[in-house]
Amino acid sequence: MATLGTDPDRILASAEPSPGEARKLAIALGLGRRASALLLDEPENHLDLPSLERLERALEGYPGAIVMVSHDASFARRATRTVWRIEEGCILERDAATGTQAMRAATAR
Repeated sequence: MATLGTDPDRILASAEPSPGEARKLAIALGLGRRASALLLDEPENHLDLPSLERLERALEGYPGAIVMVSHDASFARRATRTVWRIEEGCILERDAATGTQAMRAATAR
């Protein structure tokens, strides 16, 4: 929790954490368990800028796989190595470091 900018004692003392604190708690649990993969659905929601920057740094150093849905393209580029975007029936794959892009056909079901 401290890595994401929240005092753990404050969370434990609170009867009901704020949405941002609850989100940070859930992310911290995943990072702390050293899971081989994280599945994150818009993890940037409800986070202030300092918390978002800390989350980016935590994800950059994460040794496992990260599958993330995000509407914040710049956050996704900074926090991951490869970005896949689904657009008009195609999957666009972009290397976050180099910006190199490849297109793959997607099949609708």
